[in-house]
Amino acid sequence: MSSTEEVKAGAKGEKFMKKAEREQCWKARDAFWDCMNSNGEKAELCKSTRAAFEKMCPGTWVKHFDRKFDYDKFKRDALEMGYQKIDDEFTSKKKKFV
Repeated sequence: MSSTEEVKAGAKGEKFMKKAEREQCWKARDAFWDCMNSNGEKAELCKSTRAAFEKMCPGTWVKHFDRKFDYDKFKRDALEMGYQKIDDEFTSKKKKFV
């Protein structure tokens, strides 16, 4: 691998994206998230937007954005349900495994 190629390769061999490529990735991510939110998070209804999201974004970005989507959902639920209810549900699930 030449030194030029090393500079262009990032984590896990992924190339560094130009600004226009990053913007396309973010638009694909936003379209997928909008689809998930409008369809009650049923992934089977959002296959085409998911495919576009995975095509436009590096794999490590997809993994990061998936985790962010789940975490944002957790925070929304925590604000709506309250933290005590989440703690109680977690504690009750934990007791089942012990």
